[in-house]
Amino acid sequence: MRRRSPRALRAALDAATIPTWTWRKLAADGATLAFSRAPGWLAPGQRIYAVGDVRGDLGAVRAMHAAIGGDLAARPCPRATLIHLGDVIGADAGSAEILALLTAPVPADPVEAWLDANLVKRLHHGDIFTLSGLIDRITERGFRWYTTIPQLG
Repeated sequence: MRRRSPRALRAALDAATIPTWTWRKLAADGATLAFSRAPGWLAPGQRIYAVGDVRGDLGAVRAMHAAIGGDLAARPCPRATLIHLGDVIGADAGSAEILALLTAPVPADPVEAWLDANLVKRLHHGDIFTLSGLIDRITERGFRWYTTIPQLG
């Protein structure tokens, strides 16, 4: 088999990619995300929010999470993942609060972050993708909320 040149390989990969987005900065209003296009491959219905260094800046983390929550509300996605890749700990006193924030469940978290894989499959069949979706279903249906979920109730 003949090897492809790096240029031909890059062109083939670019032709097969699904556009993803990379965060540049918070917009001037501090409540919305500013995106720039980047090549990448994600399954349809999946989105990844990757956050770099925050270095103990609790205000920035809260603003980022609020902006991501707003983006998910504006552009719903069945499987959204939030990943913190960079330094979370800094010299600030906010480092301990950031660790507590990142390890506690929040309504926008995908159900797969907190629940068993078999239960997650069943919840997805019932159109429940986030903890807030699960809370809403329980609130709407009451005590027997699970009876409307295929293979659960």
